[in-house]
Amino acid sequence: MKTKLFLVRNAECEGNINNILGESNNFKITEHGKKTIEVLTEYFKNEMIYNIYSSESTMCIETVDKIAQSLNIKIKIENELREKSFGIYDGKNWDEIIKEQPELKKFRKKKIEILGIPNQESTKQVADRMLKIMEKIAEENLGQNVIVVSHGVAIETFLRVVVGIPYSEEKDKYFQKNAAINVVIYDDEFEVFEVKEVAKIIY
Repeated sequence: MKTKLFLVRNAECEGNINNILGESNNFKITEHGKKTIEVLTEYFKNEMIYNIYSSESTMCIETVDKIAQSLNIKIKIENELREKSFGIYDGKNWDEIIKEQPELKKFRKKKIEILGIPNQESTKQVADRMLKIMEKIAEENLGQNVIVVSHGVAIETFLRVVVGIPYSEEKDKYFQKNAAINVVIYDDEFEVFEVKEVAKIIY
């Protein structure tokens, strides 16, 4: 059997517009983000959604809360869907980071692999936990359509591992804008994921 997973990035939050690295803090959704939530809610009315999963972040939960209410579905929280931890700089503004460690400036636009940050989570660690939790969710919902809301780096890391694309290639294609929708099919017979759509924007 196959499971259809709609993998969605959280709607725009204050951390995004203030150039904060990481999304471990519970930032408020912006006014623009609230508008995209309305668009997402309308969009998913046309899909037969069986379950909705979210990281424990309030930004992610709020992104799908109206969808869950409209479909009368309770959101299931999975901590393994959390954003990558950027160690000592997680939750800090990029200007502060560069002031403390100027050599990191070259990584400002490369948020997948930022080398040189103490105590950060490795891309392999992110990929391993995302593959594991996505397989768990898919197996729990065989033959169904499911919404999974997570964060930009976590989602991109998962997609790249599935398709085998290095982090240095096709950056524009795999970059996850806020509220981007990715469609992934899981086939339990072969225990594999297939990426059907990447970073689709509907607003």
